[in-house]
Amino acid sequence: MNIASRAGFCAFAVLTFTLGARADRIVLAPRGLVQAPKSASVEWLASSRSSRTNLGYLTLGSWREDLGLELEAERVEQPGRRAESFSLQYSLTGNAFKDQAALTVGIRDALRSGRERQAVFVTATRSSGFRQSEHPILKEWMVHLGLGSSSLGGLFAGAEVRLPLGVRIAGEVVGLKVNASASLGAGRNGSIGVYSINGRAYYGASFVLRK
Repeated sequence: MNIASRAGFCAFAVLTFTLGARADRIVLAPRGLVQAPKSASVEWLASSRSSRTNLGYLTLGSWREDLGLELEAERVEQPGRRAESFSLQYSLTGNAFKDQAALTVGIRDALRSGRERQAVFVTATRSSGFRQSEHPILKEWMVHLGLGSSSLGGLFAGAEVRLPLGVRIAGEVVGLKVNASASLGAGRNGSIGVYSINGRAYYGASFVLRK
């Protein structure tokens, strides 16, 4: 993706929602959580092999505190090909379920315009946090389990941990493929990371916008 395309997409995100929480994917697969209301996140991934292969995400939380809806736009650029898709996800439980599973349902590529086939899914997330006195290194863990059609390949699962200094490590198994990521907090609302997606290495950055 050229510099002008990246700048335009980021400017669109900032101007549309000068708004907060990270995109609610494990690596690529959906979690049982949704983007926080009145917030947005922008994420870019660039292939380590080709400067013309990039993934971009704009994730928007609901405009209402009680709606539990997440909207996500994905843009993929590869040599000779460009595709955009639109997905939505709805929380059945809300995100603030301590020591209980949070549950969502959703649809990927709702308009059938993206790089993967349209897919419907249901996914659950269970999490637990720790005070520093309880565990000096592990701040939070999450496990995820879902069932999806088409490109999600039936049953999928993942896990992630949060460590001090904003370090987050995540992994998932989707359609018999293993993806992983490791990221480091950069400032109050940003992060930088490395990814392994379908056996290919990417590097990327994300930024959270809060109202």
